[in-house]
Amino acid sequence: MNTPLRRYTTCWLVLAVISLLLSACQTSDPPVAHAAVPETMQVQPSTPASTERGQELYRTNCAFCHGSSGERGANPLMDAVGQLDDASLAEIILFGVPEKGMPVSKKLTNEQIADLVAFIRSWNSQ
Repeated sequence: MNTPLRRYTTCWLVLAVISLLLSACQTSDPPVAHAAVPETMQVQPSTPASTERGQELYRTNCAFCHGSSGERGANPLMDAVGQLDDASLAEIILFGVPEKGMPVSKKLTNEQIADLVAFIRSWNSQ
């Protein structure tokens, strides 16, 4: 039986779950000061160590929405990687794509962003 109390309780439960999921995407850390010069990402050579650091960063910051190899999201990363240069990938990571639900990266340094680009770029060699 679907009583008003049951509907009311279900509605509040759904709202609470949505709020928890949205709050998991928020960070209370103060923003990191970025040099905000994505062009510098083009000249930083990728190394096995940067790719490995990028993989860990991806797993903790990106995989929830984008999947383990970029297969999910409004524009799946695996489809876009071949069409974007390193500076464009870095800019997307740094500034996000708010209109598509990707938040601004407030807690990653430029070095970490370069590591993420190195890891994402490594998908092309797999």
